Amino acid sequence: MTSSGEHCIVISGDVVVGWALTSTAKEPSGDPVGKWYDQDKVKVRPLEGGAWLLSSIIQKLKPPGFCVASPDWGEPFDDQNFNKYNHYFATLKNFEPNKDKDPVWRQSLIQGYSRRPVPCGGINPSSPENQHLDYVIPNDPANPDIVVIEDAGVGYRDVHDAPCWPRSIEADTGQAPWCIIEAGYGAGSGGGIARGELWARLSSESRLDRLIVVTTAEDLRHDSKLEISKNLSWERTAEDCVHAILKQGRLSRCRYFVISFGPVGALLYDHDQDDFRLHFERRNMEDAETYKKGGMWGFTTTLTAAISMALMEHCKNPSSPPHIDTAIEAALEAVRAGYEEGYNINGKTKGGFPAIDFPIQTVTSEIKRVSKEMTKGGEGDTFGQVHIPKPTQRSDSARAPKWSMLGEWISQDTATAEKVVKYGIDFALPEVPIGRYAGLVTVDRKEIESYESIRNLVRAYWNRPVTRNPEPVSIAVFGAPGSGKSYAVKQVVESLQLPHKFLEFNLSQFESVTDLLSAFHVIRDIGLRGEFPVAFWDEFDAFHERDLGWVRHFLYPMQDGKFRQGEIEHPIGRALFVFAGGTSHSLDAFEGRHDFEAAKGPDFMSRIRGHVNLLGTNSGKGDRYHVIRRAILLRTWLEKFPKLMDEKGNADIDDGVLRAFLHVPRYKHGVRSMKAIVETSSLSRASQFGRSNLPAPGQLALHVNARDFMSLVRTGELNAQPAKQSGENRRQRTRSNRKRK
Repeated sequence: MTSSGEHCIVISGDVVVGWALTSTAKEPSGDPVGKWYDQDKVKVRPLEGGAWLLSSIIQKLKPPGFCVASPDWGEPFDDQNFNKYNHYFATLKNFEPNKDKDPVWRQSLIQGYSRRPVPCGGINPSSPENQHLDYVIPNDPANPDIVVIEDAGVGYRDVHDAPCWPRSIEADTGQAPWCIIEAGYGAGSGGGIARGELWARLSSESRLDRLIVVTTAEDLRHDSKLEISKNLSWERTAEDCVHAILKQGRLSRCRYFVISFGPVGALLYDHDQDDFRLHFERRNMEDAETYKKGGMWGFTTTLTAAISMALMEHCKNPSSPPHIDTAIEAALEAVRAGYEEGYNINGKTKGGFPAIDFPIQTVTSEIKRVSKEMTKGGEGDTFGQVHIPKPTQRSDSARAPKWSMLGEWISQDTATAEKVVKYGIDFALPEVPIGRYAGLVTVDRKEIESYESIRNLVRAYWNRPVTRNPEPVSIAVFGAPGSGKSYAVKQVVESLQLPHKFLEFNLSQFESVTDLLSAFHVIRDIGLRGEFPVAFWDEFDAFHERDLGWVRHFLYPMQDGKFRQGEIEHPIGRALFVFAGGTSHSLDAFEGRHDFEAAKGPDFMSRIRGHVNLLGTNSGKGDRYHVIRRAILLRTWLEKFPKLMDEKGNADIDDGVLRAFLHVPRYKHGVRSMKAIVETSSLSRASQFGRSNLPAPGQLALHVNARDFMSLVRTGELNAQPAKQSGENRRQRTRSNRKRK
């Protein structure tokens, strides 16, 4: 508090001024040497960042009875202030919005940054006693409630006994204030999370229990000793972050540790509760296409400001714990809203000069709104929240089933599959990540990781510079007949929105190598037309002169991107080769064949860059989720019959019919059989999928054991509760899982 008894929050740290180049031209002129007056007219405007932006947001969030103490950041256009700032340079472009709104301004290109000319210099950098006077905090209280530091790793952290540091950091007597440090990795040899004199001061034993560290997954990934995956699954990324936190020594002993994943999520570690909790957007992971329409800075700053507001409320009411998880959820919603609005290019600096404004009003209003609603017991629909087990709470066995959010959920709700079909996946699985790839939907961690690894591989291949003789990128897909191998690959590639052409070749129908050469010519012609050929080699493990006889004919094209016809070599060009097993239902089965080595199998696999094992609709060894996969498929097909869905999107299906679809022991031809039963049922005019709508037993027998199927149709009632009651139970369970920090 201040001497007058008023609560106070102190803000300081690295300051960055962004210099944004804006132009209304849709395309650049393309003339690098033309006359300047023939070029497009552009404007250059400053955009506050770092501790400056943090201070501006917190000013809007502070509750009554709180004052804000921070340096006077000055006027960006004044020469005497120029050396105060680190500088960041970007081009802004008018982007089409995600929804039916006006175009928005976001970053289209980042040119780079420059550090302040004199390392943390000041008014008179040649005089040590005057260093950092540009960051001195007027009316800096000795005992503030909260100190917030922006440590971007560009100078502020490295100063010893700096007069610009808040007085409460310099002093080490009395009760330490709450301290939030927004920690970036920084640049150069001094880079790293929590480094330098500043961290040594903040991490003393007397301060750790009131210290909050906020950083990003990207900053942690800069540490070569840490392994944090990206865009595979939320479960894997969260587990990697848990390992990273526990390896950080003293950093893991601070009161809270928050890792931001940008606008899509954050991980919170509560040291006192020894609890890791992930907040995540269920339909998106990092680098989601939703947030690829231009970039913005300020996401982590918004998160830090929201946590600051939660601490200010706690300081005013110490009997109530700081609701950090509420602050995280509010910040995520606010960042989404800010991204949709984009930058305001008609802002003004303190001196009245033109400037770019971060959407401060929008994000602060959203933080306040969401915090108020959640404090009253409400919950959002966009972000899930789940407890992440510590490594010691999971088996270290490589053969142990992977922990997953889906497994956690269905272990508590045995009627989950029925609810997926009747009420939809969002209702039935509100705390489970969803992988959506064009028309393909999955909630299985293994499948999501497999599909995402393929997406990452193909995206990286497509984006890398084209070489003179590019070789194809090759992947393998295994699964039982009817597991949907071709459909899955089509949807995953479709989700990348590349200008591709899908080509399917069944090698079991090829009579000779001449047929294979003709296929290579077709692939080459597609590439020459400017499209990306996706060649699906079905049953590549079929017999040709010998077991696995086709494999050796692919080695040269896969390795060198060429094929020979007579004495002539032909380049294939960029392409995706997808090898789908026909007789081998998994990678292990393929590599375990007795003829694998003799047929050049090891050479073939050395050229494969990724693989997927599709599980399909039938249960396999250790497969817990085949019923969920069936439920998602059935729900997808039922949605194509609008009369079966009520105004709330609930499907009207008889309990017995639903039970049979989900629990029949086996579909003879996998996904194809399940789909065939739906398609041969009389549903075109039906308002309910009842028993009378099913095909005749003779038709059923083509795809399932008809007696088993009909026995399930006629047995008992399902456990799924009515929608209203089920929804209430879901909300109660979700609230019980969200213990406010």
